[in-house]
Amino acid sequence: MKEHFNKYKYVYFIVFIVLIIGIPLAIQRHWGAFYKLALWATPGNHGNWMSFWGSYLGIISSVLVAIIVSKMEIYANNKRENERFYTNKYIEDLKSIYQDLINYKYDGSFKQIIDMDSDIRLTEKTINHFRMKLFDQEIVEGATIAILLKGNDLYYIKGKINMLPTDKKQIFQKSIDDLLSYLNEIYTTNSEVFIEFEQKADYYKRKFGGTSNEYWEHVKKWNKSSLKFCQNLKLFDNSYDTLRRLISEEVSRSYELMN
Repeated sequence: MKEHFNKYKYVYFIVFIVLIIGIPLAIQRHWGAFYKLALWATPGNHGNWMSFWGSYLGIISSVLVAIIVSKMEIYANNKRENERFYTNKYIEDLKSIYQDLINYKYDGSFKQIIDMDSDIRLTEKTINHFRMKLFDQEIVEGATIAILLKGNDLYYIKGKINMLPTDKKQIFQKSIDDLLSYLNEIYTTNSEVFIEFEQKADYYKRKFGGTSNEYWEHVKKWNKSSLKFCQNLKLFDNSYDTLRRLISEEVSRSYELMN
């Protein structure tokens, strides 16, 4: 019944208007059964129609305005309540994502890495030291290696961001994508290459001397690979801070909108 009314509500409204105006008009014009009924209901008093129409239409218009205003207020209140509910849910989701970032094992120590303008020659031990701050560790046949379980936390955060409303998740998508991209670059760095850099540097130094072109050309390659790794560390750190800042700012903004 409710669905039927909603489907034809404008038809019912027009019929209602026709009835409340048409019946008094039919009586005034002395039309058929309506007029006879009015005569029977009001014996001895058939005048002053202008006064009647003024009062009658005034009451109807007042009732209609009251109904419309009431419905508008109910709609506005429901809208405000819905907006408040979804804003609260949004804030809770953001807090959850922020807490996941805080719980992630990265301690922000990449801000203290080697000055990238200096002569950098990272070793396998140094590479693994940095990677240990981001990845879970597993012992395999006496060797400590980094495994991809690191991504479970940050990819889980990405999943939470993807479940935010479309217009909201766009605020954070670039930062989380960048964060995971730099994380993958760090993860895929082959630390064994830096063992070779060390060994070849010692070889060239012994064979050609520490001032030879062969030695310094090799050192340049070593520095280049080291700088690339450090750059990824710094970019990861920047993306991590950016994502936390964006979430914090969005939570504050949402609170302000609620007040």
